[in-house]
Amino acid sequence: MKKTLLVLSFLLFSKSATATDLGIHGVTYQIKEKNLLEEIQEKLQEAKKDGRLDKFQNSVKNQMLDQANNPRPVAGIVKASSNRDWLFDPSVTWPDDLKDQNGRVFYRAGTKVNPLDKISLSKVLLFIDGSDESQVKWALADFRKRKGKAKIILVKGRIIDLMRKSKIRLYFDQEGFLTKKFSIHAVPASVEQEGKMLRVKEVAI
Repeated sequence: MKKTLLVLSFLLFSKSATATDLGIHGVTYQIKEKNLLEEIQEKLQEAKKDGRLDKFQNSVKNQMLDQANNPRPVAGIVKASSNRDWLFDPSVTWPDDLKDQNGRVFYRAGTKVNPLDKISLSKVLLFIDGSDESQVKWALADFRKRKGKAKIILVKGRIIDLMRKSKIRLYFDQEGFLTKKFSIHAVPASVEQEGKMLRVKEVAI
């Protein structure tokens, strides 16, 4: 151990162990790494010059427009082959106390609350397959009969094209949220308030 320490001390402090400049031998080159951002800018400029950038941007734009115009259809929805209707209770039961900003409880846990006690469904909901012309005509006729007191909701179809054609604002049941909530399995269908309940109808046309 002592021998090892002596050797280390010699190497560290001996003049003969100091670093020596051995000079330069052969050709040397400066090491320069290209900045990543500069390289990206160069690639973008090249793509812009030869038209690849515009082509890519147009492709992405068209894909986004097509997805917005033609959302994924709601799974499991078929065309109604018979009439079916039922009452839907929109009431919910809260598992916890609901408090206001001052900490006062206004609904106790377990309280059954019906939103129709406070608000009403002012417009009838009409669910259709927008790719079925007969269903589109049915919905538009009902919309006009109700003098616009309805919302047309698609479960399938090219929504932007239909809005341009009908000049009516349309909606899409994304991920089937509403049809699942109301247990709708076939269209056309409607949802309308009836007292403190909602009347759901599947209509064969």
